[in-house]
Amino acid sequence: MKIKSARLIAILSAITLGVVTAGAQTPVTPVAPPEPAGPAAQGGVTPVQPPAPAKPAAEPVPTYSPEDQAEARVALAERFCDMAMSLAKATRYSSAGLRQSAILLEAAIVMNPIEPRYLRYLGFWREQLGETDRAIAVWSQYRSLLPDDRVVQTKLIDLYLSKQQSNDAKLKYLRELLTKESINDDVKAHVAARAVPLLDQRSRAEALAMLAKAREYYPLPEVTLMEWQMLPRDATPVQRFTAMLNVLRANPTNTEAIGGVANMLAENGLSERALTWYNALVEVNAANQTEPSEAYSINYIAERYRAGETTFANDQLDKILQKYPDDEQVWFLRLTTQRSDESIQMLRQAQQIFNKRLSDDCDAIMKLPLPSGVKPAPVIHIKTNPPTATPPSEQVQAAITRARQLGDPRVTDKLVETLGNLIWFELYYDHKADLSVPSLIALKELRPINNFLVRRLDGWYDFVSGNETAARAIFTAEQAKDPLSALGLFAMEDAKGHTAQANAIGASILSDPHIGVMAAILFQATKGRGIKPANPPPNAEALRKELDQFPKDLLDVVHVPGKFYSIRAEPVKVGHRLGEAMLAVVTIQNESKEDICIGEQGLIKPVLCFDGWIRGINAAAYPAVAFDRILGRSILRPTESVSEIVRIDNAALSEALHARPAVLLLLNASVITNARPEQGVTKTYAGGYARVFGKMFTRNPAPLAMDAARRKLFADLGNGSPESKILDLELLAAYYNQYIQPQATDNEMTFAQQFLNFIDKSRSDPAPGVKLWSSYTYAVLTTGNEERRALSDMLESTSWESRLLALYASQNLPVDTIRQIATKATTDKDPLVKAYATGLLELLKDVTTRPTTLPSGAVFPGATTRPAAPATTRSSSRSGAE
Repeated sequence: MKIKSARLIAILSAITLGVVTAGAQTPVTPVAPPEPAGPAAQGGVTPVQPPAPAKPAAEPVPTYSPEDQAEARVALAERFCDMAMSLAKATRYSSAGLRQSAILLEAAIVMNPIEPRYLRYLGFWREQLGETDRAIAVWSQYRSLLPDDRVVQTKLIDLYLSKQQSNDAKLKYLRELLTKESINDDVKAHVAARAVPLLDQRSRAEALAMLAKAREYYPLPEVTLMEWQMLPRDATPVQRFTAMLNVLRANPTNTEAIGGVANMLAENGLSERALTWYNALVEVNAANQTEPSEAYSINYIAERYRAGETTFANDQLDKILQKYPDDEQVWFLRLTTQRSDESIQMLRQAQQIFNKRLSDDCDAIMKLPLPSGVKPAPVIHIKTNPPTATPPSEQVQAAITRARQLGDPRVTDKLVETLGNLIWFELYYDHKADLSVPSLIALKELRPINNFLVRRLDGWYDFVSGNETAARAIFTAEQAKDPLSALGLFAMEDAKGHTAQANAIGASILSDPHIGVMAAILFQATKGRGIKPANPPPNAEALRKELDQFPKDLLDVVHVPGKFYSIRAEPVKVGHRLGEAMLAVVTIQNESKEDICIGEQGLIKPVLCFDGWIRGINAAAYPAVAFDRILGRSILRPTESVSEIVRIDNAALSEALHARPAVLLLLNASVITNARPEQGVTKTYAGGYARVFGKMFTRNPAPLAMDAARRKLFADLGNGSPESKILDLELLAAYYNQYIQPQATDNEMTFAQQFLNFIDKSRSDPAPGVKLWSSYTYAVLTTGNEERRALSDMLESTSWESRLLALYASQNLPVDTIRQIATKATTDKDPLVKAYATGLLELLKDVTTRPTTLPSGAVFPGATTRPAAPATTRSSSRSGAE
């Protein structure tokens, strides 16, 4: 891609020209030495001589302008970036591999210091490596190119903050930033948010005051999440509800906040609205290909059941039980939806589940180690009252004894919960009071007689046993604080035909809404009677008003994210020669009336993913072929947009483009937000979607099998611009790789040798950039002595770029040879070459400790650049002596 003169001038002014960057030397025409004096000069007679044949004029040596040289450096910088990305991927983004790749990116930046993409990649790698000072330097250079990038500004703030040694120093730094008028409000919101946890270590009041200041600047996702998490324990339901809605304004796909809103609506009697939010929760989880938590699933199904959708509830519960057959809460809900119509088989199956859970919990308790110095106590056998009652089993009694010795309330609580569930099943669903006696006796060993759970179950035991007087006394005393005790009183009045009394109790029960299994139980027992709550829930109206202020269509982002933000992607240019970078401009624009947050906690995640595919006869798909990050803005206000220039012809797609140089290839691509590559398919998280590029790229054909095409290419190699020559060399290398395959014809093998000769000849090109790339290309295409001689010439060059490329090109040599080359280069005078050599030794150590990961014939799988032949071909062509 041609770049404008202004950009070339910027590059030229930003770098110091070395061997590769130097302008071409003025050609000097050699002067022939004088002919020796003949007889005429000595006074003799001069014989008549035939005229000398005319000498052909010498081919003029081309000269190149500084702009030509700068274009070559831009092209070489792109190739160094290619190498960096390939090496990082080939080494599985290990620390050693990233350090090597970072050096190659630094080389690309030296060659083209005004390309933001290189700095973008390098900045993230330096952060990943934990190299704070280097990351600061990179991001500072990036901001010198794009000073209005607020995302990078916050990165620099965080990096500088991490260097402060104490909390006081950190707070001083952050407070100073808040006084600067030049800093944008959304960046100040981030700064204030970073101060909150530091202040919270000394004063919750100071932390909350700073959090309020952060909200004043801007309610970033991180700010709204902190507001929710830092609510005091005595916060009102309305305060909690408002905090969750604020989280969802910043990110309407936050599942915890969606579920929390749904629960609060259900708890406050707003069932229809609650169901809308539960449905939204299910949709977001489906978009994320995850499942809601068990609690949310139960609450959702219970709400659908209360809405009259019994068939749906039963179907969903049966599916859950197939996956989790021993889940007690799901069994309670399943038994509730068919209460009074349960099959004997279902009851016996449930009974087995509840008894098995008790047995499993007892076994688990017995396996827990006792505290140091405590010896196992003999099992305390529980005496029953009356003595004729069936005592708990030996297993349960042993578990109670061990739980007492352990002294851990969590162990006791778990055993109490399991016993309570078994007793409730036996009394409420199975109506078997006698079966509940052993468990009820065991429960009273763990909880006092006045415990609300013991009182509730005692009341239901008396009710099922026919002891109505005792049951009524307990239910009456407990009904105000325990809905199941109130339900017991309701059932007693209903059984006696006291409709008015039962309805009054039912109205009181419905005035205090619940969620989940409790809500389903209370609904099932009172449904069909026309009972209405005696009083509306106290917070219902306030919650309704808060909800009315929430943007009603914001949850639709799961269904139609394109309604909220648009994605546009266009190639920088359409037609490309082989080897030219395929660049595209990607723009994300806010199309809604609400602000949109970009970031890990925002609606749009910062990573963009690109799928590519080749159209036509040679059609092939390349999912997740490239990735990049959105920088610039973390907040898009209505109509605002942010753009990035990205490259998509990476990895396998690049290999495919180089494998077929003779044909026209049509390449299309799509950009995906909130992407998640899985098993060859790119999927999206909630809020993300894919947009196909507005135009296709074309990779123009170069059919070198035709004489005219070859002559034109060879002429260009002699007289073309340095940038064009580099592309010519890449084309020759692609054909060479194609023509040395085992199935190649004799003519193709002849052409391959001819192309290699031209590459070899270009090693003497007067343009330093061409000379550099032809030397590298020749080294990676040849094998044996030719390869080693080429690498030796590059290593002895005065050009640091040449020596660095030689180290990279040595990767297909035997490990011992690479180690020798790298060891010698650790004393190189150039810091990049020296660092790469040192890192190469580290990488070799890392690679050779994991030999099973290496294919034969390549130390770094897939790390060679595009001109290189496939590793399998190269290794097969080596001589046995190697």
